[in-house]
Amino acid sequence: EGFTQRDAVMHGTLIFCDFSQIEMRILTHLSEDENMITAFRGEEDFFVTLARAIYHDDTIDKSDPRRRVTKNAGYATIYGAGVRKFALTAGVSESEARAFFQRWNTLYPGVPRWQHSIIQEASFAKLETGQSFVRSPLTNRRYVGDSGKEYALANYKIQGMAAEINKMKLVELDNAGLGPWMIATVHDEVILDVPGEHVLDVVETLRKVMNDDNLLSVPIKAEISYGHRWGRKRDWVPEER
Repeated sequence: EGFTQRDAVMHGTLIFCDFSQIEMRILTHLSEDENMITAFRGEEDFFVTLARAIYHDDTIDKSDPRRRVTKNAGYATIYGAGVRKFALTAGVSESEARAFFQRWNTLYPGVPRWQHSIIQEASFAKLETGQSFVRSPLTNRRYVGDSGKEYALANYKIQGMAAEINKMKLVELDNAGLGPWMIATVHDEVILDVPGEHVLDVVETLRKVMNDDNLLSVPIKAEISYGHRWGRKRDWVPEER
């Protein structure tokens, strides 16, 4: 129906490749939380696994609204949102949000421990240099924060590492021969305009480069889609042609 993968191979197409849950994977890697690492290494959806543990309900699936609440909590943690903001975005009461975070911190203690270590790292840096900052474990680059808002450096470090990984992978893609077709990036997504005769090779190269089991303590995953326009792109399914 519509523009198919066979059409893409015959006539060429835009190909889109973006990371899956890269911020949460980096948070898990940095926090070294064993329960979260296990969740990412499992077969189930990451947020489904967390939701089942938090709500004590093994029947939760991807369509369950409690998965959305759990996902909101994860990104609220990354962005440093408080209970009130989390409650607003998740559509729950503040008392529910507070109880949720208490359960979250109990199940995944590596996260609040890491957040505390960020504030300590920034505070030590300020004592030594007069400036609050943390460093990237990938590039040693400084991420500088405002005095009194050192908590925000947790987000800076995660987002900074995500940008670094994206740039590293773009260089790898170029080295793998995809440079002539790489036309743009949107956040953590790379867009390529690929002639039909090269589509299958490009898809295979994207899979090999963008998926990485070695860079972090959890696997980095990427999703590939295609289409003539970003707004009408479709998932690339290996067996569909």
